[in-house]
Amino acid sequence: MNSEAAKAMVKIVPQMTKLILKKQSDDEIVLQIIYAFYCLLCHTELTSELCSIEGGFVEYLINLMHDSNPQLRNMCDQALQFIAESNEYWNKRLNEERFRFHNSQWLEMCEDGGQGEIDNLTDSESEEFNDVILGAEELLLEDDPEF
Repeated sequence: MNSEAAKAMVKIVPQMTKLILKKQSDDEIVLQIIYAFYCLLCHTELTSELCSIEGGFVEYLINLMHDSNPQLRNMCDQALQFIAESNEYWNKRLNEERFRFHNSQWLEMCEDGGQGEIDNLTDSESEEFNDVILGAEELLLEDDPEF
């Protein structure tokens, strides 16, 4: 996309934001809109205008960075990385959001007491898990001749 076309497309970013909110259940449309936004970001002369706080598009990307669709997460991550490298405010905001997300995952794991992973094992996985733990005694006994 040439620079003139990119400048013309900046004017439709508010409509892109409205469309993405309206069609948020259609992952393919959302992905294509985010890709179009990413292509616009590649024009460094437009980055500050695209990343304006009042625009709201970057906030929506932040909300999508933990989406269940891996393609959406990847595209958001690429766009947000580009934004973070070129804008100090969004870099700080993105770091805060990532910290909050990882912190919440850690707190959930602590509240479960780590049991979630063990409880979700199938019977065969559970037997393998027990064999590994019980098998460790045999390894210890083999290494030490006193036992």
